[in-house]
Amino acid sequence: MNFLTFVSQLYGKGEETARRLRSAGYSTPEKLSRIAPERVSKITGLSISSAKSIIITAAEMRQGTKRRKHTLVEIEGIGDGREKKLQKAGLRTVKAVALSEEGRIAKLLKIPESTARKIVRSAQEVEGSVPSRGMTTEETEVLATQVLPKGRRTEEESKVSPESAASFWRFG
Repeated sequence: MNFLTFVSQLYGKGEETARRLRSAGYSTPEKLSRIAPERVSKITGLSISSAKSIIITAAEMRQGTKRRKHTLVEIEGIGDGREKKLQKAGLRTVKAVALSEEGRIAKLLKIPESTARKIVRSAQEVEGSVPSRGMTTEETEVLATQVLPKGRRTEEESKVSPESAASFWRFG
């Protein structure tokens, strides 16, 4: 798949974005990977974050690397401000948003649940197939590394005493 076809399928108003980039002379990953995000933003009308994502993708395609992880601003309804709120709350990946409850997203972003539902669905589409079943221990551990704060507790600190476990179940 060529780069502009990729862009036209990936980003919100993709065909228009690809057309604008092509008419400005940026029709290959080589050309696009070497310009400033502000220039891409001005040409396409996309946010700086989305422009950075396009440039990163172009650089990776130029180098022949696998496609990078998706960024939160690729989720419909998430801009720079909402991205920061989600990250501050520990939701740093599209997968974490895709697996979140709509009520939590609504509360975090102070938006109606109907809007939160659209955001979660969009995250699921961006991420691809998100399992609707319960997660395995391994999947939970991977997700935890994506959403927990950087300073993690040691294994010894993570051990739960029987007393504290009992009080958790007693008090919720």
